[in-house]
Order: sequence, then structure tokens, then C-alpha cells
Amino acid sequence: MKSVYNAVILCIAFVISLLSGCDKPRPDGMPPLVGCTIILKYSEGQPVQDVTVMLSPVSQGLEKWPSAGKTDASGKAKIVTYGQYPGVPEGEYKVVLKKIEIVGEVNSEDGTAQQTEPIEYYSLVETDYTKAETTPLSLTVGKKSVSETFDVGEEARILVDRFVPGRGL
Repeated sequence: MKSVYNAVILCIAFVISLLSGCDKPRPDGMPPLVGCTIILKYSEGQPVQDVTVMLSPVSQGLEKWPSAGKTDASGKAKIVTYGQYPGVPEGEYKVVLKKIEIVGEVNSEDGTAQQTEPIEYYSLVETDYTKAETTPLSLTVGKKSVSETFDVGEEARILVDRFVPGRGL
């Protein structure tokens, strides 16, 4: 359950960082960034939209430069570093995908949250794609801009966690 919450918090932090100002100076030691676009398609060719795409570094020394993006209606994600700097450092990466659907709600009639219905968390991408250790997707970024298209198979809706009132987390 904590991993689902961590993924949701990471996504929220990423969106907040995208909305923050872009006129800040680059962080000290940031390497040169290379343009990077990821395109996700289902096996039938339809775009995979609203997926958070994170690049997990395989190359040493890139861990401090988090790079991610979110796919649009055409399945295209422009990857940024630190949530605001277009592009990514050169290196080898595993491509991690996250898209969560939360089903259920918290009822609150008196201003205090009262959980009355189960809440279920679904991954809308195959779970192999959700961790750097298991994703089959990889990317090499060199000195020139890169645009890579990945086939992610069939649409998915996999129950990954469930919270039932009275049983706690």
C-alpha cells in the first residue's frame, strides 16, 4: 500500500514542480541536457495517454538528476529534468511507467473524513513497467536528441491494492 501512496505522491510532486517557475538558474553541476521524447503506443497502435514516464538511470552519477514527463493525447511525453529543464543527461536508462486509477471515496458529512466504502488502486499499465527492476523498456541517450516509440502491449487494469474500512492500511 505504501508503494502506491509513494507513487501518487511522486506524481503530485512532479506536477507541482512542472507548474513552478522556469526562470530559475540551473542547479550547480547539472550536466548538459539532450532533448528526449518518449512515445507510448498500445499493440493496436492507439496512443497511451496520461501516463507518467520516468527515466531510471542505469549509468552511474545520474541519480541526482530525476527526469520524467507525462504523455499527452497522442501518447507523446517530452522528458524534463528536475521538473522544468527540457531534456535529460546523456546515459543509459530504464523507462518506468505509472498510471493509477483510484476507485472509491471518502464520505464526509460533518467535516471529518469517514471511510465507508473500500478504496481500490488499479495500475493502468502492466505492472512489469512500473518498476526499474522489472521494466523491459530501456533507453540510451547520446549527444543528439532522441525520440523513441515503445509498444506497451494491451490496455491494462490491474488491482494493486485495496483499503477496507475498519481494517486500517
